Amino acid sequence: MTEITQTAASLTDEVDALAAKLRSVLHVPSSTYRIQLSGRFTFADAAAIVPYLDALGIGACYLSPCFKARPGSAHGYDVVDHRELNPELGTPAQFAALAQGLRERGMGVLLDMVPNHMAVDPVHNPYWRDVLQHGPSAAAAEWFDIDWEPVKESLHNRVLLPILGDQYGVVLERGELRLALQHSGLVLHYFEHILPINPETIPGAFQPEIDELRASEEVDDRDTRELLSVMTAFAKLPPHSERQPLQQEERRRESQVSCERFHVLLERSPMVRSAIERGLDRLNGRPGEPESFDALHMMLEQQPYRVAYWRTAFDEINYRRFFDINDLGAVRMEEPRVFAEAHRLVLECVRDRLVTGLRLDHPDGLYDPEDYFERLQAAVWRQSAEELAGADRPEVVDALVEWRARRRDMDHTDWAVRPLYLAAEKILSTGERFRTRWAIHGGTGYLFLNVINGLFLDRAGLHQLERLWARLSGRNEPFPEIAYESRRLIAQSAMASEMNMLAHALERIATRDRRSRDFTLNSLRRVLREVVACFPVYRTYVSSRGVSATDRVIIARAVAEARRRSPVMESSIFDFIERVLTGLGPASVPDDECLRFAMRFQQMTGPIQAKGLEDTAFYRYAPLVATNEVGSDPAAPTISIEQFHAANASRLEHWPSTMLTLATHDTKRGADARARLSILSERPAEWRRAMAQWMRLNARHRPNVNGVPAPDRADEYMFYQALVAIWPPDLEGESIPAVAPPSIDARASEYMVKAIREGKIRSSWLRPDQAYEDAVSAFARAVLTGAGSSRFLNTFVPFARTIARLGAVRGLAQQVLMSGVPGVPDIYQGSE
Repeated sequence: MTEITQTAASLTDEVDALAAKLRSVLHVPSSTYRIQLSGRFTFADAAAIVPYLDALGIGACYLSPCFKARPGSAHGYDVVDHRELNPELGTPAQFAALAQGLRERGMGVLLDMVPNHMAVDPVHNPYWRDVLQHGPSAAAAEWFDIDWEPVKESLHNRVLLPILGDQYGVVLERGELRLALQHSGLVLHYFEHILPINPETIPGAFQPEIDELRASEEVDDRDTRELLSVMTAFAKLPPHSERQPLQQEERRRESQVSCERFHVLLERSPMVRSAIERGLDRLNGRPGEPESFDALHMMLEQQPYRVAYWRTAFDEINYRRFFDINDLGAVRMEEPRVFAEAHRLVLECVRDRLVTGLRLDHPDGLYDPEDYFERLQAAVWRQSAEELAGADRPEVVDALVEWRARRRDMDHTDWAVRPLYLAAEKILSTGERFRTRWAIHGGTGYLFLNVINGLFLDRAGLHQLERLWARLSGRNEPFPEIAYESRRLIAQSAMASEMNMLAHALERIATRDRRSRDFTLNSLRRVLREVVACFPVYRTYVSSRGVSATDRVIIARAVAEARRRSPVMESSIFDFIERVLTGLGPASVPDDECLRFAMRFQQMTGPIQAKGLEDTAFYRYAPLVATNEVGSDPAAPTISIEQFHAANASRLEHWPSTMLTLATHDTKRGADARARLSILSERPAEWRRAMAQWMRLNARHRPNVNGVPAPDRADEYMFYQALVAIWPPDLEGESIPAVAPPSIDARASEYMVKAIREGKIRSSWLRPDQAYEDAVSAFARAVLTGAGSSRFLNTFVPFARTIARLGAVRGLAQQVLMSGVPGVPDIYQGSE
């Protein structure tokens, strides 16, 4: 007994000692430097600037996504395979050399990880190709958030692919959808899109050619028998709708074997290949003869996907996307196998000290962000424990894992349970804070960015700018009302398909209880839309762990506001929805069904908030566009010096290792541009006089388009702010140019078209008003480089130069503050 006790005590002592070592491994960078990698700036290029970064005082090199992305990707967020590094960035050896060079100088690697979505590219993404070929039977079907049983019956067991530039029938009969042979089997071409063909549909499509070969005496009997055997194998495949695992496995296995046999036969037999090619010519039809496309249409109707006009995505798409981007599909990282496969390489990099921390892209899109953070930290802890204790001592590894679990349960704020530095790209709304239970070290800097923005704004001057905006633009609505209308617009347009799916899921819950079964689908859809439009934050975090007091308040607030805005709606429907959104629901409906709905709903509010706020409302409300930044609240953008110090003290106490930034790849404007524009809040009277003068000078360049001046006053007001923000910082005493530099002319025109489309008042991405956009672009060219542009520039340039000089001083002040307050300052590439 004594021996057993001594052994247990010895193990405990060893575990405590090993745990102390594991805790010391954590690398929290003193600062980070963001590098955007691409084919034009590779691992080798990054390695070359390591000495410079070291001299600059950088603690970690913060790399953009490095996993295999679509060829030519300029950003890396369109990942196609998490298991490989992007070959366009360099080799694994070059990545290791970069990491080694940094480690030798005491620096780490913070890697941008994209867990929420992948590029749904069937050519380069093997998972998506598998889904398109095998549907629900695909091994990768669990990777993507696909509704295989949507409301539209014709889409059951199929994925809607909104890739066509015109209506399906028009595209088909123009001959733009064409079948072709590849080594892997038959494929469908539509310009750059190459889609796999369901093998079980091949025999029926080529039946005339098969019959012809059977009747021919010129074909080798062996080849005929092999062709018939392959076609029989294709025809007997389990259907792509199969849900039984053994049958699914059989389908995938036999498909691959049969496709390989088919390829060998085509290579061996010219007669068989010629017959199949004749079949392809027949199937591909003849433009001008609509009936010649009937066979191809019948074949496409049997695929696990339906190619469709891109506009159908707004109403019928049945896979969850990244926001409303059709070619980025959301990944179900909550599935253990998906998580393990997607993180295998990055965990190896952590184990080998090639990566010392992760920046997690868009965690709000995940099904359960808190669980994801915890699983990631637990995986790092376990593999570190195995390395330290030895894989041949599982009892010690298990004891170390239990040690961490106990520490986490006793105090989830204990940094010891977070062995890997994690910075989550979470956008916080006004008054919102990071959840203390999250196993992260903080965010990516947006909260600080808006604190520093607010510190350098003059409150009284900003109020004057707001009055000037209202008078010039004629838009008197307060920003919260504009934000509400913008979210509502997105919910019923860009994200209408996702909202429809939620409404149908909610209806299924409602109809299962006698007290809610009379709620109609339309009423549920309207109320859901109202609740989403009234949501005060990006999302809540209801989960199997329950609903927090914070989330109860958020949900109650959104439902109460939706109820206020819907006086004609039955009041009890709001009570019903509030219960469901907290993971509860009717007594006759299982709690897990309501919980699933609540968690799906949470994944939708974030994209609608982002598209409604950042990509719509920020372009409809522009008294000072410097306040329209990711995570900001233009309705209350200023903070006092006392509030600034309080924010620093709170950060030091609760999130001392969170990142700080003045600009990221996602911010609307650079730090210097915002610094310049904030000066306008100190000079509102001067700005008002300048605006009046410029608008008078340039009135002759504003034509009417459909009875509306182009640009209208609101768009013209934003145009001048954009010019002030980007005008080159010329030295004092330089002559005033007669025309603007070409780079300014091009940037200003591009910005105006983007701003007009994002605002969705005069034009939009979905339905561009080309006449209005062309007129605005012509206005910008006339003002900047036209025959009379010198009249405008003679008044504009001195003003812009003054603002630029003051903005430069302010930019330095912001940089100094970021470098000195609690947190991890991040330098955006080149901004130093």
